[in-house]
Amino acid sequence: MNLSTRLTFIWHWLAAGFLLLFVLPSTRAYDLPLHPTQYRAVIDLANGQANFSVRFDRPPDFFTLDDVGRAADAFQFFTDTVSSDPIQSTTEGMYRSGPLGTQTVIGSYEIATRRQLTIWWPKPRSEWLPDDPIVHAALIRYGDYTLIDDTLSFSVPLGLLHDPDSSFYYGFQLYPYGGWTGFNYYGTSGQVYMLPVPEPAPATMFSAGVLLLMAASRCGRRQRRNPIMG
Repeated sequence: MNLSTRLTFIWHWLAAGFLLLFVLPSTRAYDLPLHPTQYRAVIDLANGQANFSVRFDRPPDFFTLDDVGRAADAFQFFTDTVSSDPIQSTTEGMYRSGPLGTQTVIGSYEIATRRQLTIWWPKPRSEWLPDDPIVHAALIRYGDYTLIDDTLSFSVPLGLLHDPDSSFYYGFQLYPYGGWTGFNYYGTSGQVYMLPVPEPAPATMFSAGVLLLMAASRCGRRQRRNPIMG
């Protein structure tokens, strides 16, 4: 490999390393799963409803569907007037004979088709009927929502939340294309919750750049041993 070819070869790998170190981090941030940065729920007794609001780290995409109809971003809220862990209490009640009657689930399943939220009361698995289109719901209603940039807002009548007196507990999960992100987010009505925005790890990106340069060096040595490649 002559000097000109070698310099060109090194320049190409340095450009690739620059791309990994400085360009890809900003691009990959948009590929991360949706993440809430602020959320709250407030009881509005005057209007008989609870108002929910969630700000995300990017605008959610509820309308892009994969080949089996799963949305790019989806969510479920779980509320309970008794248990401080509504996600667990709902799961226990539906699948393991735990107590039900105080839980409500609000989901985004039909935003892409009905442009509405789905609000339902869970029922135990023992009562699910195979010919029931919504086998897991004892009651189902639909509600409106507002999405402005990265902020989702919606209201639910207190009656659908089993009439909480002064407060209720809630939790929610996020699902990119049907897969759970692995995080549960919890809250109590009347409080505001702030979360940091996750960032790509610079150390990981730096390591990738170093690996690129090492690969370039090894490839250069291999080409010096093979004059046909020069």
